[in-house]
Amino acid sequence: MAESIELVPDGANLQVTLDNLQEYIDLVLHAVFHETVNLQLQAFKKGFNAVLPIESLRPFQVRDEVELLVCGSEPSGAEWADTNLLRDLIKPDHGYSASSQAYEHFLRFLVEMPAADRPAFLTWATGARRLPLGGLAALQPPMSLNQKKPLTSDQSPDEMGLPSVMTCQHYVKMPEYSSYEILKARFEQAIAEGGCAFYLN
Repeated sequence: MAESIELVPDGANLQVTLDNLQEYIDLVLHAVFHETVNLQLQAFKKGFNAVLPIESLRPFQVRDEVELLVCGSEPSGAEWADTNLLRDLIKPDHGYSASSQAYEHFLRFLVEMPAADRPAFLTWATGARRLPLGGLAALQPPMSLNQKKPLTSDQSPDEMGLPSVMTCQHYVKMPEYSSYEILKARFEQAIAEGGCAFYLN
């Protein structure tokens, strides 16, 4: 049963007429968008305070510091521009090695990726558009590149379709494409089409 809210004292006994219609509309909007939202906000603050006392956030003077701790960091910085650093952060596995051409192409793809496209890649690869505090090095488990094998012996890796990912494990699965250009096109398509979807693959 819905709770009745009196907008004015003794409002339950007042009729809405053309003379007081605008006042009624203003009071309803105020109640819906200010008072009820305020109740929800106060309940959220109470619950949040039970887990993490709001007073403990006082040392953080800048909103950006709290946002960084809670939401993680934007995908920018030196780790995206340095192939050698990426080698330490993204491990080849299950069919790929550090000397695999496909692994080199994948690292090149990440280095050449425009900064504006990194959040979409991260959403596709990890399920989050931001990295944890500490960047790629802080991903747990670390990201890995794994070979997606053909289903039949006569199937070419270039015919195998798009790369896929296990987001909870940061486990990127990619066929051994024959060229960088094919790899780049397949990843761009996978990120564009799969960044907002969740499929069992």
